Amino acid sequence: MHIQRRRRLTAIQLATLLVASMLALVASPLGSPASAAAPPTVTGEPCAPGVGVTVVVDFQNLGDVEIGCAPGQQANGFEALTNAGFTINEGPGIPGGIMCQIREQPAAGYPSCWQAGFWGYWKSHDAIPWEWSQVGASDGPLPIDYVEAWSWTEPVPADYIGLEPRVTVADLRSYLPTECEAGPQLPTFDIVDDDEVLPVAISDGHSAEVAVLTDTAADPATAVYAQMDELPLAGHSGDIRVLARRAGSECPEAPTFDAVYDVRAAYAPRWNSTADGSPSPAVDKASTDIVGWMTGHSEYTAGANVTPNFQNPTNAYGPITGSLVVLGDHGSITATFDAPLTDGPGYDLAVFENGFASGVNDFLEVAYLEVSSDGTNFVRFDTASRRATPVAAFGTQAASELGGLP
Repeated sequence: MHIQRRRRLTAIQLATLLVASMLALVASPLGSPASAAAPPTVTGEPCAPGVGVTVVVDFQNLGDVEIGCAPGQQANGFEALTNAGFTINEGPGIPGGIMCQIREQPAAGYPSCWQAGFWGYWKSHDAIPWEWSQVGASDGPLPIDYVEAWSWTEPVPADYIGLEPRVTVADLRSYLPTECEAGPQLPTFDIVDDDEVLPVAISDGHSAEVAVLTDTAADPATAVYAQMDELPLAGHSGDIRVLARRAGSECPEAPTFDAVYDVRAAYAPRWNSTADGSPSPAVDKASTDIVGWMTGHSEYTAGANVTPNFQNPTNAYGPITGSLVVLGDHGSITATFDAPLTDGPGYDLAVFENGFASGVNDFLEVAYLEVSSDGTNFVRFDTASRRATPVAAFGTQAASELGGLP
């Protein structure tokens, strides 16, 4: 299998290649208060864009700041508070009217409310600064992406305007990826089967618009877009250019998608084959296009049922001599190279596995391929299979049914 497009190739000799897991990024806590002598400790997370109503509770002199997310639209401020995970106690005999305690704070004075201080109610929308709410928390509804805050104020000021929360709305928005940072994504293949229907998605759930140019050199400004969450390739043949963008005009700076696909009647067949999907871009092990081989490894884990004589990872080092290393079921190896790998024109990487031809089909051992620029965080290349049934033990597989699987 060959990934990207470059004429100068680096090769890996394997029976099956590289399975690695992706790492999750963990955001750090919020900080930077609006006004305080020292930053408060802030725990919890606001809602991601399009998820729900963000609730901020600033305990001020009673404690620190907590943030929660109430999924979906909320009927009113009280419901948003409780649906974000906060416990509340209202004033006796005044349901939905006066807030006495949040997380049983303040502890002193309950159930007699507002003796030393009170819970001030603040709102915000569209990333504007906090506004002292002119309506009570029983008012609603609160739409998705709304932000509300409760801030303890003690002592009671003469104007009865409470203390502003010590995290700003800007803090919340900068803590999250803004909606304009998310662009559309589609699976990418150099060669793709015309029976495929490619999913179109944006990570924050926003709608996408897609355009297809049959002339890949045409001016993108001439593209005609249509909103869709799937792109059928039926009816296309040869090179097409697929463009995608966020629907609407509120985020002109959002990333866009732009890729060229070679649409064929099938995925590419085995090397030197004339079957559907031909010609094959596969490279012979003796090709002069190969300028470097795998020279080391940083990890090798054999899967189930691999005999010891096939568990020597140095057998994967090139050039090919007839030796091999077997990964087995869910095994993995991380290949290293003396020369760095780069992404340039044409194919960049070739993978050789221990396959055998058998008539029009082959005995194949397929795997996922992942790459990393730092040796820690790996990203998997898109894959596809048109095979309708599992491969039986010692069964054959048509290479032209597989995309992105070395």
